[in-house]
Amino acid sequence: MPITTSVLPDLSLVLRIYSGKVTMAELRSAVLQAYAHPDYNNTMAEIDDLMGAESVDIGFAEMMEFAKEAQANYQKRGFMPKHCFLANEKRSDAVVMMYRELSDMIGNTESLFVLHGYPEALAVLDLPPDSIDLLPEACRSEAHLLHP
Repeated sequence: MPITTSVLPDLSLVLRIYSGKVTMAELRSAVLQAYAHPDYNNTMAEIDDLMGAESVDIGFAEMMEFAKEAQANYQKRGFMPKHCFLANEKRSDAVVMMYRELSDMIGNTESLFVLHGYPEALAVLDLPPDSIDLLPEACRSEAHLLHP
């Protein structure tokens, strides 16, 4: 599975880690998996870690529809949770920026952040530095930046 989804109630966080080739069908499945998880609640922030994705095969029309669906979902909730995208310039920044631009274009006021590492995401989400210890092992490669 190119997207691993974790619901971390102690951090009030949904974490999706991408690998391999990612398609819209897999992205939709990962989002639905989080929403169906018994520990999920609609106030959770989200981190989508695309740094391990080899490619993202999602077209403009698919992304536009997905952005519209996300906006409708957030409007139903009554607020926009913080959503951090961890991307690298080589493979995943383009698709993340497309989602961000489309979200802005359709009036989505979601708090979207495009970042390049977990320390930045923890800061944006106002989580303490030791929160990284609650993330999966693969997410801790930058822990040295948080623990002097």
